[in-house]
Amino acid sequence: LHMSSQRNLLVRSLKELKLLESYVKTKQYPNVFARASYVTRISPVSR
Repeated sequence: LHMSSQRNLLVRSLKELKLLESYVKTKQYPNVFARASYVTRISPVSR
């Protein structure tokens, strides 16, 4: 991965994590993080 695309992915992941953070407070978090890692895995492929 190029440095710029790596940083883009990181920034996007951080934004998603902020959204997940509020969700985690009301729901059980293992499910959320499992989904988050799944999204992170398929994101570079779909580009």
